Amino acid sequence: MAKNETPIVEEITEITEEAPKVAGLLDGMLTTNQVAAMLGVSGATVGSWRRNNENIPYIKMGKVVRYREEDVKAFVAKCLTPVEVS
Repeated sequence: MAKNETPIVEEITEITEEAPKVAGLLDGMLTTNQVAAMLGVSGATVGSWRRNNENIPYIKMGKVVRYREEDVKAFVAKCLTPVEVS
């Protein structure tokens, strides 16, 4: 039985050693709640926009959703409605 457990232990060790590298890729990215706070809306609203393809690019890895700050700012800029001054 110890022979069968060794490859599994080695595989788990490899996965856990790689985890910090993958997690580091998301450093500096915003969560749904952080985006919501920036925009003054609820996390549910941001989630609804995401599900309805409201043009906020995002990254989804499993259940983890993250946004780049520059994409959120670009989304806000697209929402700008010009007003004519008479």
